[in-house]
Amino acid sequence: MCTTLYLSCKHPESDQYSRDKASTSTTVNTTKIEEDNSEQLEMEVENGVRYVWIEVNGIKLRFVFDTGASSICLSTVEASVLYRQGTLQKSDILSSEYFQDATGKISEGTKVNLRSVKVGNTELQNVEATVINNANAPLLLGQTVLERFGSIEIDNVNNRIKLK
Repeated sequence: MCTTLYLSCKHPESDQYSRDKASTSTTVNTTKIEEDNSEQLEMEVENGVRYVWIEVNGIKLRFVFDTGASSICLSTVEASVLYRQGTLQKSDILSSEYFQDATGKISEGTKVNLRSVKVGNTELQNVEATVINNANAPLLLGQTVLERFGSIEIDNVNNRIKLK
């Protein structure tokens, strides 16, 4: 449980304030803040890369936690698995799009709608994702998911990510 501490002070123009002597009373108010509804994700760290497990259309997949990625990204392999399982359908394929990767290279991909992305216990619906035309492309958990949370806190000591 979090507690916030508020200290009150006297304004210099107040009748109760004197520059020559400290105020004799300090009011301390504590306000209880309800437990937050944040999601705590466990990170797996390998060679400096942080991974998290996310459920996409009912299938659990291991993603690179990438705050620099503009979208959630899938390789053609994962997209094919989702399609064969019936969790990605023709109606979920939205359009072709061009994207720039971390090296600056511009490539063509396919924009798709993921009907369900489950982050911890929070289920997000209708999340746009990019299918990268490369079987070896890593799964990236990017901003189309992360921006749906108000804040992100990375705890490198305990290997946890807190999403609020």
